[in-house]
Amino acid sequence: MKEGKWIAVALVLVVVAIGISYYLFISERDRQLAIREEVTEELDLEPEVLEDKSTGELKVKLYVYSPGATDSGKKFLRTEERTVYETGDPILTARQIVRELLAERKDVEGLSGEQRVRLRTFPPQGHLRQLYLLDDGTAVVDLSQEIVQGILGGVTWELAVIESITRSLRENVPQVKRVFFLVEGKQRRTLAGHVSIEEPFM
Repeated sequence: MKEGKWIAVALVLVVVAIGISYYLFISERDRQLAIREEVTEELDLEPEVLEDKSTGELKVKLYVYSPGATDSGKKFLRTEERTVYETGDPILTARQIVRELLAERKDVEGLSGEQRVRLRTFPPQGHLRQLYLLDDGTAVVDLSQEIVQGILGGVTWELAVIESITRSLRENVPQVKRVFFLVEGKQRRTLAGHVSIEEPFM
């Protein structure tokens, strides 16, 4: 009789423990979703919000990969001028720059004036997950997995993605001294199997 009673008590305790665990799991999941939504809203500010925060326009020089270039020499990256909002906030400026790179134009005008299609350095489905600036001048750039999966050109293409972001940030945001890359919020040995990203890029 006593044995049956202890079994019943044990079963009740197991059920209670499962219930508490499930409640904690749901609560933590909802909390993480709320944080993610808040971060996404903060990161992906609408142009109208940026415009409200701005004091005008800011010309920036983007470094974009030239398809066909096979080494990191003079013609590896070419420059393109863009306009972003001047907010006085280096982080907002840096985020706008990376988003401009990710949304690069699909075609450019040739020397004779005709439009020619250009291969995208960054896949259209890729996005910037987060970007923040450390006190020592390190910009931490967290890229989505889709960007990594969209790197199709081996070591050259992989280096182009890294150099494009690094040079564009360093040249336009004086507070950025180096750039460190994450993928989906985690450190990786390489971006896509070739170039080490264990150390920041200068």
